[in-house]
Amino acid sequence: MVSSGHAPSRSLRGAADNQPLTVGTVTSPPGWVSNRTEMRPRGATLALALAALGTATACTVTSRGSPTPIATAATSRPAATQPATQPATQPATQGSGPAPVLQPPATGAAPSGPQIGVTGPSGGNLVQLAGQARSVETTAPSSGLSSLHLSGASVLSVASADVVDTAGHDHGTGSLTAQGPDLTVAGTGLTLGGTLRVQPSVVSLAGATVSMPNPTTVMSARLTFQAPASAASPGATAAPSPPPPVTLTGPVTIRAASGVVAGITGSGIRWTDAPADIGVSSGEADLSWAGAGTITTAAGTLKAGYLGVLAQQLSATLHRGEGQVAVQGTGLALQAYADGVPQIRTTARVDILSTSATTGNFFSLKPAFVWTPRNLNSTYDMAILSIRPGNAAASGVHLSLLPMPPMFGGEPHALVGGDTSGLKSGAAIDALVARNGDDKRSIGYDAPVHATLVLIVQGNFDPITVTVQTP
Repeated sequence: MVSSGHAPSRSLRGAADNQPLTVGTVTSPPGWVSNRTEMRPRGATLALALAALGTATACTVTSRGSPTPIATAATSRPAATQPATQPATQPATQGSGPAPVLQPPATGAAPSGPQIGVTGPSGGNLVQLAGQARSVETTAPSSGLSSLHLSGASVLSVASADVVDTAGHDHGTGSLTAQGPDLTVAGTGLTLGGTLRVQPSVVSLAGATVSMPNPTTVMSARLTFQAPASAASPGATAAPSPPPPVTLTGPVTIRAASGVVAGITGSGIRWTDAPADIGVSSGEADLSWAGAGTITTAAGTLKAGYLGVLAQQLSATLHRGEGQVAVQGTGLALQAYADGVPQIRTTARVDILSTSATTGNFFSLKPAFVWTPRNLNSTYDMAILSIRPGNAAASGVHLSLLPMPPMFGGEPHALVGGDTSGLKSGAAIDALVARNGDDKRSIGYDAPVHATLVLIVQGNFDPITVTVQTP
């Protein structure tokens, strides 16, 4: 799969949910994982001490050995988890042997392999970003803007605001649509959100929004105002229809007591008056670039042709000039990526909650087992890269896996992970599980009664062997 789009969804459920009913196999030592379930104020200190919240639930053995270096592993700070005793309801097999060698895909650019500094626990998750890029992509918004001039086939939509036309006529509160090849938004304190791709000579947008906290003027080729329908009369049998839309002469002024947020859709949208220095910041967002540079952590430094982070309190400056984009920034890492591969290890396990479930609809019910991958780390994301059959019977398991999020600076590139080779197709499960989170799923299978299904789960943790005994 090749993509320059954005990240797949991630499981955010807490570790206290879905306590095991029947226990299967599980375990794996320190590895890589994330912190997305807790937001902190943007002004909070970056020297943040994240409490180790890991708790032992259910019948699982957690290895505590030193992390095994992987070809592309970086830093980690495993949670202080406690091992739980495991009833002998089903055989539990602990992952053994070295961690898988995780190599970036062959598709796309072919930089030298990531140079990883340290794979052991770090003193914190503060990261520093520095690089020279041919392309940068981020979901962090840019704030404090006074104007936006956008080119391309764009449509700006405001759901509810007070609209005043260029003649000073107040049309009241309603929705505004502005569309055309040129769109200008001018005001104070504007914030541009969405997915921003920054290149030396071009800045492009996808899924954009504009926050307008103060009165703002909008100009485009076509401006349409839609007033809401009037209130229904007492005893009326049908709701009144809204009046027909009105075409306005621009520019128009948008006003709202608490500000408004406009959505921007379209294709080929470019931010033509973007400043040379674009500042971005977010309570939580991702940022990646293609080129050269480093991600520096308390435990080591990552270097690769593609670098990226998902981080809280992310703040960065993107300077466009001399044929490149200079990247400088900091954040509290939830995960770091080199050539698309997650680098920070975590501790994880997989609990089997039931072996007598079903999945599918009334006409195609299948027997199923219920499993829950659990991220035992209190800081970083758990990343599942592959799930494969460990014996012949497991080839009848129906399961698919989402790939890692694209961390290639917006350049088209094969995505990492999503490997379920040897299994039958099924509903795709999340590849990322947030810190102290889990992801309960019913997994269908084709297998005879009293069969033993063995699955091997690999990612930024020691390999986990999952054994399921069918009823």
